[in-house]
Amino acid sequence: PGSEGLFYFVMLFVLGGLLLIGVSVVPPARVPWPVVARPLYVHRSNLALVGIGTIAIALICLNIAVL
Repeated sequence: PGSEGLFYFVMLFVLGGLLLIGVSVVPPARVPWPVVARPLYVHRSNLALVGIGTIAIALICLNIAVL
């Protein structure tokens, strides 16, 4: 019963990581607000790294919960 809640928590982490990776791929011309587009474009590599790290942490937590 307790691991089911952890599973959903980990899946939210994975979803957040995928969203961060997706944000890092979007070109600035696609974002209608230049104030938002510039910082995302400048920090896209950092956003991708944070997204990948978030997914890795989520998978480690899921692995620990399963074991």
